[in-house]
Amino acid sequence: MSHARDPYGDVAFYELLHGSYRDDVAFYRSLALDHPGRLLEIGAGTGRLTREFARLAEAVVALEPADAMRFALQEALTEEAWEGATRVEVRGDTIEAYAQAEPNAACDLVVAPFNVLLHAASLEAQDAFLQAAHQCTKPGGLFAFDMMAPPVGVLEGVPRLELRDDRMDGGEVKVTRVQWHDPVRQVLRNDFEVETLDGEGRVSRRHVELTVRYLHRFELERAVLQAGFSRVQTFEDFGRAPVGASPRHFVVLAHP
Repeated sequence: MSHARDPYGDVAFYELLHGSYRDDVAFYRSLALDHPGRLLEIGAGTGRLTREFARLAEAVVALEPADAMRFALQEALTEEAWEGATRVEVRGDTIEAYAQAEPNAACDLVVAPFNVLLHAASLEAQDAFLQAAHQCTKPGGLFAFDMMAPPVGVLEGVPRLELRDDRMDGGEVKVTRVQWHDPVRQVLRNDFEVETLDGEGRVSRRHVELTVRYLHRFELERAVLQAGFSRVQTFEDFGRAPVGASPRHFVVLAHP
């Protein structure tokens, strides 16, 4: 058995699992249209949303600390000639490092899409992340992010088929996930097994591990306000529905 890999060091795995995700595109596009000017994207990954922002913002700073993801984004910018790609600056900074390096580079729109905040594993890390985001948001601008809500009904240790996909060579790839939930520490661990069958019938397996720390709604809103934002709006989906009794998602708009 191979050692578990970091999902952000395995671009092929990340693209396989998330490359076709589109639920958030219209939402973030609308924010970019409503807040023209300079846009800061935290956790740009391989550029799934950066492509959209490049067409809409006057300037985009895409932060991606993971080397493999950032290199894939930079390569795509060069090879695909995105519309507006020349307005994109790709940096390997964390949001905390960027805020320290560019104290006067506040942006009209700051976004942290697709669970970025979940990777802040301690109270100190969460506070530092949100304070840096506040520092980078202009007065009158907007900070927006989305993240998983506290999980419900996790079947610990039970393998679940996440996806099965055909390969161009006639083989297939299958991803299975096993979850482990610690509600006291508010931690969810995901263990993925990626099984690849090539066109010659050879099978290979690799393992990827992703651990995140989730937040409850009022814990989250208090942290955002504590970071210096003056008003917070929380929704349970990208259609801006009010948060109900059992949300699966939080979508947050924070105003400086």
